Amino acid sequence: MGIAPDRIDELSAMAIEDPSAGGNPVPMTLENTKALFRDCF
Repeated sequence: MGIAPDRIDELSAMAIEDPSAGGNPVPMTLENTKALFRDCF
């Protein structure tokens, strides 16, 4: 998608603030969201 790994902190913060995050079956925290993004790279 053209996203560089150096933006993981920024993307994670945005992801947990997204209104759709509340419907995730696993509660999203900053740390587990960062881990998810790291696993994608």
